[in-house]
Amino acid sequence: MRPADEIKQAAQHLRDVAGKAMPGPWHQETPGSHIIHGHDGTVAETIYEAADATHIALLDPPSALLLADLLDGMNLFWRTAKADEVAVFQKSPLAAFVRAINAKAGQR
Repeated sequence: MRPADEIKQAAQHLRDVAGKAMPGPWHQETPGSHIIHGHDGTVAETIYEAADATHIALLDPPSALLLADLLDGMNLFWRTAKADEVAVFQKSPLAAFVRAINAKAGQR
């Protein structure tokens, strides 16, 4: 698959998942709390590990949508990538990231 296609697919997966989640922003009840609140202040979830709650609240739906927009911006470059640039992409953190997103989306 071409880099541009992988990036576009990952951006779409982020949008699909964020669109089905409780709207954000999400935040922890207090720093280190196990409780995540949704945009309207209601409890969205109680997470066993506080560190997991911190991570989940950090990447709420609005943040995921911004990340999808960032991927779309990167896609503008990768649509016209030459062979040597594609080789660089294959070993890049960006490739690892979009492949992780696309692999997780395949598990749904």
